[in-house]
Amino acid sequence: MVSGGRTGVRNLLYMAALVASRHNKIIREFYLRLRSSGKNGKVALVACVRKLVVILNAMLKTKQPFCHLMLDRQNSRYGANVGPQERPKWE
Repeated sequence: MVSGGRTGVRNLLYMAALVASRHNKIIREFYLRLRSSGKNGKVALVACVRKLVVILNAMLKTKQPFCHLMLDRQNSRYGANVGPQERPKWE
């Protein structure tokens, strides 16, 4: 068990990744790909936590909301190849 960092934030990210691995298309495909390659369930889930953190950091940096279509386009090797989309405005 990792004892470093903020316990509340770590628990929140873990639960968010758990829910996303079941209900979010992009995170679920990522999780299932890791599991099919032989990764342990918790290892794959922690990788999903890291992926969520990377997505959240990108959202804060670019001041853009989460958009499935943009992520599908960026990860076209894992998801559907989607054409250019108009970027939603940050409100």
